[in-house]
Order: sequence, then structure tokens, then C-alpha cells
Amino acid sequence: DGQRENARGMVRNFFYVRVSGTRGDVINYLTELTDSQPAASIEKISLYPANASTITSGNTEAHIELSIFSQN
Repeated sequence: DGQRENARGMVRNFFYVRVSGTRGDVINYLTELTDSQPAASIEKISLYPANASTITSGNTEAHIELSIFSQN
């Protein structure tokens, strides 16, 4: 749970998430997040190790900064 901004009847809550698993697990998490929270805005995604796009098995870790908008 992070900072909070209030503006024009909306509240913007900032979050930091760490996801660990296979490449498919990370993609599934992002898909479920955006499906269940349509007001979510993904600000930044960092993948570790850096060559995570070429990993077909094994674990990777994603650090995700996002914000979710809701009514004030």
C-alpha cells in the first residue's frame, strides 16, 4: 500500500507489487489484475533476471508499480 492522491472527485492509490514465478505465472498475474481492476494503471514493470523474455522455464521476478483509481 502506498501513497494516495485526491483530485476532482477521484482517489488515486499507489501500490508496489512483487511477483515471483515462471514467466507464464507473471503474465497470468498481470492479466488477472487488469481484468479484475479495470481502473488500474501500471506505471512500471521491472523483470529480473534481465533476460526474462527468453526464459521458458524457471523462475523470474517482476517488480510492479501501479495505481488504482476510485471515486472520492
